[in-house]
Order: sequence, then C-alpha cells, then structure tokens
Amino acid sequence: MNMHDALHATLTRAFTSPFGDSHVPYTGVFHAAGELVVATPNICLSALDTSEFLHFDEIPAGRHPVYAAVDDRIEAPDECDEEYGPRVTAVAVVAAGVTAEQVAAASCESDGFAHLDPWSGVFALTGVERRDITLGEAAAEDYADYAEPRIRGLVASGQTVPVLDELIDPATGANALVFLAAHAATCNGYVGRDEEGTVVCLIWAEFD
Repeated sequence: MNMHDALHATLTRAFTSPFGDSHVPYTGVFHAAGELVVATPNICLSALDTSEFLHFDEIPAGRHPVYAAVDDRIEAPDECDEEYGPRVTAVAVVAAGVTAEQVAAASCESDGFAHLDPWSGVFALTGVERRDITLGEAAAEDYADYAEPRIRGLVASGQTVPVLDELIDPATGANALVFLAAHAATCNGYVGRDEEGTVVCLIWAEFD
C-alpha cells in the first residue's frame, strides 16, 4: 500500500456517515512533499498573511514526512483574474517510522477548525509555534508577498508538488513547508490514532 491510498482510506472512513454516505474532503493525489523538522512538540498550520492558525502538540520533536494532495484542475474563484495553477487541497504529517498500513488502520477524528481566509492563499506548515515564524529575513506576513511567484516558478519548472522548504531556525533545523491552498477561507484539522491512542498522522483538509 502506498501513502496516498492509506491517507485516502483514513479520510474516507472518517467522512462516512452511519447511513453509508461518504464525502472525501480533498481532490487530487497525495505526493511526498518533504520532511517537517519539528524542533519542539509544536506543529502549526497557518495562513501567512493572517493571525489565524491550527496548532497541535502530540507529535514529538524529530523529522516527519509530509504529504500534500495536489490538484491541477482547481477552478479559480470568480474574483481571480490570473492563472490559478495547481493547488494543495490537503496536507498530512505522518509520524516518523509510521507505515502506510498503520495510517490506513488509524481512527481519524476532528481536531480543530479555523477561519483562515488569507488574501494570498499562502500557507505554512511549521514545527514551531506560529509566533516564532520568520522566513529568511522576512516576517511571515511579508514573506507571503513573494512566496506566491516563487511557488508558481516551481510549477513552471514542472515540479509535481509546488511546496517551498524554508529554514526557520538554523540552530535546530526547524523548517516551514510553504504552499498555495485551494479556496482557502477555512480549514479543518484531523488526527489519526492507532489502537493505543498514539498519534500516527495529522491531516488538514477542506480548504473551502
């Protein structure tokens, strides 16, 4: 089993009602998108040009693989008058050492909702608290202004997963994975646990 199939199975099961109706809260295909270096047990998903974020602290410090669902057929919002391009519709952090089979077997439950509504659609997944983010020489809100053209450059070069990997803290190696989300006014977080209650994955989806 590959990780796309595992994440798809977990999300589908979480969104299946007692009556058998199901809803998959993302489109596209999950691809490997790098690793998230977690300096302290803090993982945060935030819109760079707003103060809102979703925070989680049950995955330990370390290097954890990240997967992003990318859809290149997303329709641009009515107010968008430029080329839209591929967008991330869901992003997942899988705890280090966890297999696809463990992810597929995990129970998945809601772990928070945020009305993020960024102007740019630029998001960052980080292994530090939101207030600690600086990217290069720029504060997070300033970085959003030039992240989008850089991500579009990745798309133009043929990169399958248009995600920037930016160093936050040279001392710890903590990084930020920066991406453009689809229709990102809101976002929901989900946590997958094994039978012992240990977290095996975090998933953020429903970028609506």
